[in-house]
Amino acid sequence: MRERIEQIERLLQHQTDQKERDLAKRYASLLLVIHGVLGEFFRRYEVDGRLTYVEMVKYDRLRRMEAEIIELINSEDKAVRRDIVRHLENQYQEAYYRVAHVIETETRAKLNYSAVRRDVLDEAINIDFTGLTLNERLERRRQELIYNMKEAIVRGLHRGKTYRQMANDIKDELDGDLVKAQRIVRTEAHRVRELAGLKSVQHAAEQGIVMTKTWNTVEDERVRVRHSKLNGVTLPHDGVFKIDGYEAQAPGQFGAPEMDINCRCFLTYEIQDIVGKPRHDELASMSYEEWRRERLS
Repeated sequence: MRERIEQIERLLQHQTDQKERDLAKRYASLLLVIHGVLGEFFRRYEVDGRLTYVEMVKYDRLRRMEAEIIELINSEDKAVRRDIVRHLENQYQEAYYRVAHVIETETRAKLNYSAVRRDVLDEAINIDFTGLTLNERLERRRQELIYNMKEAIVRGLHRGKTYRQMANDIKDELDGDLVKAQRIVRTEAHRVRELAGLKSVQHAAEQGIVMTKTWNTVEDERVRVRHSKLNGVTLPHDGVFKIDGYEAQAPGQFGAPEMDINCRCFLTYEIQDIVGKPRHDELASMSYEEWRRERLS
């Protein structure tokens, strides 16, 4: 069973890696459009190859340029938020269903799984994590980008920077924001899939399947020291992992940035007993797609 759970982790992590690459493409496209706006204002109002603050404050030019750039950022931000939420929803559902499939096919028991409800998804994604909800973290990121972008533009105008210099400053701000967005995706996807897997196991436990869970690290030099100490620790499915005053039922669930952000640890599960469930041997060979079609209908 451990190997099958590890395969699920790799599959869902690969999807998150792809989402991070998709974000990078979005930001590259946004950068080109913003550079186009900057280039147009340079073309119209530059003096000896430089766009000065004095020229740009005339006739509300600076405000108009900032407004165009902010509108572009806001429009892209809405699309990015939708993408992130959809990805997290998919990560939760796939983790929940795939772990459920493993448990039923391993136990040959029908455990009354059902489709994940909308309210369960919303609660899992928007939980108050490390003091801020997902929406609050995304909104803070958007506001910081707009502030930093405006500051970079005004600073460049005061210093009489060339188009290339200001374009590089804008790129630096977008690159910094991309890192933040990717970190949010990586951390949140990890959190929701670990939560979903555990919820799937908890449902099985309520149906008479006795299970344990084991903390696993990826065992490289980037693993936190505290998490390394948890590597291999096995508990009952409802047990709590404890280390240096921190507590969590699963990786990503401590509620502390220093323990959860960029965490790559994951749980594996083992079946210890099956209580009062008739055997259904036809489940053993059922593929995930077949199981999802027949067992969740």
